[in-house]
Amino acid sequence: MNHKKSTRKGPKLADGRTAEVFAWGEDQVLKLYREGWPRRVVEFEHHQALASQQTGYRVPQVGEIVEIDERVGIIYQRLEGETMFNAIQNNLFSFPGVTRQMTDMHLEMHVCEASGLETIRQRLTDKICAVDFLPPGAQEKILKHLHALPEKSKLLHGDFHPDNIMLTPDGPLIIDWIDATLGHPLADVARTTVIGTFGVPPEEKFGRLLFRQMVRGYLRRYFRFSPCERKELDAWLLPVAAGRLSEDILHEREPILAYVSKLMGKLED
Repeated sequence: MNHKKSTRKGPKLADGRTAEVFAWGEDQVLKLYREGWPRRVVEFEHHQALASQQTGYRVPQVGEIVEIDERVGIIYQRLEGETMFNAIQNNLFSFPGVTRQMTDMHLEMHVCEASGLETIRQRLTDKICAVDFLPPGAQEKILKHLHALPEKSKLLHGDFHPDNIMLTPDGPLIIDWIDATLGHPLADVARTTVIGTFGVPPEEKFGRLLFRQMVRGYLRRYFRFSPCERKELDAWLLPVAAGRLSEDILHEREPILAYVSKLMGKLED
């Protein structure tokens, strides 16, 4: 792994909670983590991005790790365009076509074999074990259910939704691969379903409606062309929803807890 010092940082392009994004030459950007973030976090993201890129899928090209002013960052391909979600908001007539495009990208992804990534089973196990406010006995039942589910080695994004798809002049690319794993495609479909159902805060009424409507169309099309059956998705929704609770997103906690309880009730029927 390369670690380089450089001073080629250009103008700031974006500002986030964990990092800032700067121009880096003409066709790259630097995602520079804020001061205090450990190198291991950056190296983990770099590993995830490289492993995803090696599948040959629609992934921005990742470069080296750099260090500037005691802060660590990663060089990425610079993408021109807008997110799929912004495209829909700017042109509601594009909604059906964009939904089809999003679904087809996920179907394509789930054909890719992956290696060098953590399994979704291990990732979900760790996340479920980190949730200390599930009802008594629920954690053990959910984990037992998870470990009985079938295993595969397909590429999973882990956070697949229209705000993580960039529409560029060279075609759509999926960004933010830090949650990538390998495993059964329906774990990824379940994650998209949970995000689409609960991910947008209630006060953002228009965005919440768009996300939910998009997921409905996405699920219909996904199972029209997937070798998996819609009824198989139910088995993955429980561990994925329970694992989502570990992220401690305030507006999601109570509705997802209720959803997990409902899914557990179905499991026991």
